[in-house]
Formats: sequence, C-alpha cells, structure tokens
Amino acid sequence: MNKIDTTMQSISLLQETGHRTEQKKQLEEACRQFEGILLGQLWKNMLHDAEEVAGKKQKRTFGPLEDLSVEMSAEALTKQNGVGLWRVLYDQLSASLDTNSSDNESA
Repeated sequence: MNKIDTTMQSISLLQETGHRTEQKKQLEEACRQFEGILLGQLWKNMLHDAEEVAGKKQKRTFGPLEDLSVEMSAEALTKQNGVGLWRVLYDQLSASLDTNSSDNESA
C-alpha cells in the first residue's frame, strides 16, 4: 500500500468519524427534545386532572399562556439534563447507531 492509498483511507475514516459525531449530536438533541415534549404533556395532563379533582373545571382564560409556561419549563429542565430519560434513550439509540456503522464498514 502506498502513501496515497493510506492518506485516502485516513481521510475517508475522518469523514466517517465526523459524520458519526454529527449524527450523535443530532440524536442527543432529538432525545432531549423528546424528553421535553413528554414532560410538558405530563405536566399539562396533571394540571388538567388537578382541576377536575378540585371541581374547578371552567373555561381557561389564560389556558394557552399556562400551556406555554409549562412547555417552557419542561424545555428548560431538559436543557439542564432533565430527569434522565433523554440519556437512557440516547445510550440505547447510540449503541444501535454504532452497531449499524460497524456493520456498514465490514460490508
């Protein structure tokens, strides 16, 4: 193997590694967003159920604003590492991403 072939293989490997790194960053962001959406929905449902239990089921004048504040809170919590669900998802999915990458390289 000459130097040109070795250099081309090194460049190819660097490009694949960079691509995998970018995929992992995108995967982490998607997992964090999923956790934020899930937490937001849980909190909204809890607020709704609490109103029903309290017997205060009435028109929500500030409903959209309340929903927005819940969504923003969930997003802020997730950006601060959340409750850990995103990490579990990320670990599981990134392992399969690595497995798929190694399968493609061996083929």
